[in-house]
Amino acid sequence: MAPSVARGLQAALIPRSCVKLSGMKLLLAEDDALLGDALKSSLEKSGFAVELAPNGAVAEYLMLREDFDACVLDIGLPMVDG
Repeated sequence: MAPSVARGLQAALIPRSCVKLSGMKLLLAEDDALLGDALKSSLEKSGFAVELAPNGAVAEYLMLREDFDACVLDIGLPMVDG
């Protein structure tokens, strides 16, 4: 299925009024500093509140102490793998 068709189907099935993404609190776990900063900046410009964890241990610590709506997780993290 073409990406534009898939987006159209998704939009038809899930009304925009039912999906609130702006303001969601995300945990971003990324050990590459340049990539992490770029992703964080882009997500914040899109309206997300983002907490950046530079390794798996920090991500795990934050997950236990704060409430997040979602997590963007690098699977090859140092200390504690994603």
